[in-house]
Amino acid sequence: MNTNEKSLKGFRVVAILMIFLQLCNMIAYLSPAILMGDIIESLNIDYTVAGFTITIVVAMCGVCMFIGSFVQDHIGTWNTIFISLILIAAGNLLTATSTTILVLMVGRAVLGIGYGFSQTSAIPNITYWFKGKAQTYMITINLIVTSIGLSLAYLLPGWIKTAFGSWESVYYVIAVFAAIVTVLWFIAGKLLHAPGFPERKMAEPGKQKAHGQSSLFKAIRVKQYWAITIICVFMMFINVVNGTYMPTILTIERGFLPEMAVTVTSIVCFVGMFGSMLGGFIATQTGRRKPIMIASISIMWVSLFGMLIANNTVLLIVAASIFGMSAMMFYPPLTSMVIETQPDYSILGGAFALTNGVGMIISLFIPSIFTKLSVVTGSMTSAFKILSVILFIALSIAFALKETGQKVKAETEISEIS
Repeated sequence: MNTNEKSLKGFRVVAILMIFLQLCNMIAYLSPAILMGDIIESLNIDYTVAGFTITIVVAMCGVCMFIGSFVQDHIGTWNTIFISLILIAAGNLLTATSTTILVLMVGRAVLGIGYGFSQTSAIPNITYWFKGKAQTYMITINLIVTSIGLSLAYLLPGWIKTAFGSWESVYYVIAVFAAIVTVLWFIAGKLLHAPGFPERKMAEPGKQKAHGQSSLFKAIRVKQYWAITIICVFMMFINVVNGTYMPTILTIERGFLPEMAVTVTSIVCFVGMFGSMLGGFIATQTGRRKPIMIASISIMWVSLFGMLIANNTVLLIVAASIFGMSAMMFYPPLTSMVIETQPDYSILGGAFALTNGVGMIISLFIPSIFTKLSVVTGSMTSAFKILSVILFIALSIAFALKETGQKVKAETEISEIS
C-alpha cells in the first residue's frame, strides 16, 4: 500500500468518526424534548424544571466552548475531542442512571461540557486533515449531519424507548455508542500518528501559540470575527424563536391545525440538509463566501415573513421550505470565512469559541425577551415580525465583511503581479 492510499484511508476514518461525534451530540442534546412526559412522571418534576434539561446543555456548551479553546491550545484538537467524547459518554450514562433531578442535571451538564469541547475543536480538526475543496466538502458534510442528527433526535428516542421499555434505555444506548466512538477515536489517534503514516506538513492547530497568546485572546482582537459573531447571534435568535414558537404561532394565532404546525417544523429541519449541500456546493464552485451569505440572509428574511402571513397550506409549506433551505445555506460559507479570515491556524479554536459560544450563551435569554416583546405588541406574530428586523442588521453587517474566498485571493494575487 503506497503512502497516498494510506493517507486517503486515514482521512476517511477521520471523516466517519467526525460524523459519529456530531450524531452523538445532536441526538443526546435534543432527546429530552421527546421524552419530557416520561422524565416528568419518573422524577416527579414539573415542565418548567424539565425544560432545563435542554437549557443546561446549551448553557454549558456556550461557556465550555471558551474553556475548550484554552484546553485545545495546550493539548491539540484531537485530544480535546477525545476528552469531549469521554464526557459525552459519561454525561449520558449519568442521565440514564439518574433517580433524582439533581443527578439528571449533573449528567446533562457533563454532556454540555463535552458538547462545548467538541464544538470548539471540530472545525479546526477538519482544517488540519482536509485541504482545498475537500475541506469545504467536509465542513458541508458536518452541517448536513447536524441536520440529520436534529431529525433523528425526534425519531430515535421513541423507537429505543419502545424497544427497551424505558426512557432511561435511550441514554444507555447513546452512552454505549459514545463509548464505542471514544475507543475508535483513541485507536485512530494511535494509528494516524504511528511511524510510517504520512505526517501533515502543517502543525496541528491548537498546539501552536504565537507569542504565548491563547487562541481566544488572539481571536477577540480581529474585527471581522466580532462582525461574524454579531451575525451569528442574530441568526441564532431567529432560528431559536422559529423552532420554539412557530408551532404555537401557527396553531393559536394563525389558525392552522396542530398537525400542520408540526409538519412545518419538520420541513424546516429536513430541507436544511439540502440547504447545507447547496451552500457548500456554491461556495466551492464559485470560490466566494460573502455573496452566498448575503443571499441567504435576504431570502431567509423574505421567507420568514411568508410563513407569518401565509393564509393557506401551500404558501406556508413553500415559505417554510425556502426558510429552511436559506437558513442552512448560510453556514458552509460562514464557516469557511471564519477559517480563512486569519492565515494563522492556531487561532481557530478561539475564533469558533467566539463566533459560536456568544450566541449559545445569549440564547438562554431569548425566551424571556420574546415573551416580553409578545406582551408589549399583543401577539407573538407581531413580535416575530418586529424581531425579524435584526436580520436586516445582520444583512448590513454582512455587506461590510471582507471576502475571504479563494477566487478573490487569486484575483488579488494576479492584480498584484500585474
